[in-house]
Amino acid sequence: MIYATVLILIVLVLLTVSVTRMVKLKTHAGFMVADRRLSAAVLVFTLLCSWIGAGSLFGGAEFAYR
Repeated sequence: MIYATVLILIVLVLLTVSVTRMVKLKTHAGFMVADRRLSAAVLVFTLLCSWIGAGSLFGGAEFAYR
């Protein structure tokens, strides 16, 4: 029961953040580049997560192939 409650809470929080951001969004181009207002720390962590995610994806595919 606690797992379902936590899951519903997480979904509601994500939905709330998504809707509030959608209201503030002006253009599709602004969404794609985050209105060019990312701080250096957020940009670095975003790129790092993308790099790690891609590495694990291709590493997992290589492991499955072997």
